[in-house]
Formats: sequence, structure tokens, C-alpha cells
Amino acid sequence: MPPGRPILVRVQVVPPTDGGEMPDRVAVLWRGNDAQDQMTDMVKDETGGWGGFKVELPPQDEGAVFFQIVACDAAATRCGVDTGSKRRWHATTVGSQPGAARPLPLDAVSTRAPPSLPE
Repeated sequence: MPPGRPILVRVQVVPPTDGGEMPDRVAVLWRGNDAQDQMTDMVKDETGGWGGFKVELPPQDEGAVFFQIVACDAAATRCGVDTGSKRRWHATTVGSQPGAARPLPLDAVSTRAPPSLPE
């Protein structure tokens, strides 16, 4: 993705079991070019089907962006993360040249992650 443009994140969230309830809060925990962890709430995406959520993150300069999708109940006592562990992050690159090398995934715990996320 080119620098200077917002980053659109769209996800599909489903309950952990067939009879399970949808989460009360879905957010993206992300670390941009400034290396500061931020938690940004996602909104329902009616065009994304059942469980669709989206968020637009602010534009970033060239470099790595790391993220996790976090879903919790209202009190954040039960949370899940799409990577399976609060230590693992997805990685993508903002760059002016197409085909820029993708950074290695990050292995670090965020101070902004809900404490109830699995280790």
C-alpha cells in the first residue's frame, strides 16, 4: 500500500462455537511507523456479511505496520485475538514501490492488549 493513504482493515468475526454470541467489541491493535501501540475500535460493515467489521487507520509513512484483531465481551473479561496469542502480530508494509518486502511478524506483548488475551 502506498504511503500517505489511510489503511482500510476489513475482517469477518464469528463466534467460537455454533451457538456462541458475537463479541461486544471488535478492535484492531496496531503499531505504526511511530512504534506506538494503538487500539482502534472497528465498526460493523453491513457490506461485509454476517460478522463483518471495518476500520480506517490513519496514513503511515513507508515502513512496517503490525496489527492484531481483538474481539471481547463488554467487560473485556473474555477476549480472543486472531493470531492465537497476544505475542504474535501480523505484518504488512507501506511502500512507494509495489512488491516491497513484507517485514517479519512481530513477537511482542502490547501494553494496550486486554489482559484476558491468551498468551
